[in-house]
Amino acid sequence: TNTLNKNFGKIKYGFVVGLSLNRLIANSFELSLEPSFSQNKYEYIEEPFSFIRLNCNETQSRVNIPLTMVYHIGGKKVNPYFRVGGATSILLGSNLNVVRSYTVDSEESIADVKGSDIEVTSSRQKLNFNAILGGGLKYSIPRGKIGLDISYNLGLLNQVLPETRYSNDELLYK
Repeated sequence: TNTLNKNFGKIKYGFVVGLSLNRLIANSFELSLEPSFSQNKYEYIEEPFSFIRLNCNETQSRVNIPLTMVYHIGGKKVNPYFRVGGATSILLGSNLNVVRSYTVDSEESIADVKGSDIEVTSSRQKLNFNAILGGGLKYSIPRGKIGLDISYNLGLLNQVLPETRYSNDELLYK
């Protein structure tokens, strides 16, 4: 049978490194610019046939430029806040690693087929825009502050370019 079962959306661990530049613009309002470099990893599984499983791992590297407005609720020792804003992100590179496994029950085991990374940057959106909503706490300690910031970033554009979806021969069954 030729059934196509897809398991999308498993986000793996990545990292973000950046700076935070904040400017108080009114009594409780702050403008925050936080340029950063991030590496995101995604995993999805396809089963194009009943006896094959494709495990696809994609790694994307990008530069992010978020600009948010922060509203501080108050407090001297503990300072909660909310943030809202947007971001632009620029894709630097995207690589895909595919491992083909055979899922047939047999007496002989069939080794997984592993290939080298496939560069898929040309089939991904180079520029993306995000809406940001978040909040957190800042806790005053001697000589500074320690904080917890939780934000939700909603990507506004599809990551895959529809016109190049099937343009990479290494990713097509023929």
